[in-house]
Amino acid sequence: MRKDRRKRLLEIIEEQPVSTYEELRDLLAAEGYKANISTIFKDVKDLGLVKVPSYLGIRRYALPEAKKKEEAKESFGGVMTGAAESIVSVDCAQNLVVVKTTPGMANAVAVIFDSFNQDNVLGCVAGDDTIIIVVKDNESALTVKEKIKDLSGK
Repeated sequence: MRKDRRKRLLEIIEEQPVSTYEELRDLLAAEGYKANISTIFKDVKDLGLVKVPSYLGIRRYALPEAKKKEEAKESFGGVMTGAAESIVSVDCAQNLVVVKTTPGMANAVAVIFDSFNQDNVLGCVAGDDTIIIVVKDNESALTVKEKIKDLSGK
């Protein structure tokens, strides 16, 4: 139960801004996870959550960047297996990598790419079925393209 509760807690803080233990407790309770404030406190501490500013200026719970990167690397294989089926093609034009996906999947696949925070990647923009990855130079575009192809099997 603890493992499931903590997994759902992490999903909740990724889905919406949550800034207090009480909010976490209430959101978890609404889904059938019973926990008191001290349990939520321990979960937050054990998971290494930190408070960061949100786009609304309110501080919210989040995973520290190092943990996000590590989790992404650990789960990339499994997630990429599902995402790989969504990737239609990968190509590059100068310092841009263009990834075409099945309709509606670009955002989900882009989240995986964003989680790696590679030094040569400046940013990633996703639409409905297209992702544009902006990299520092043409050589980096080729490297990123090949990495995506290798990881996705395309």
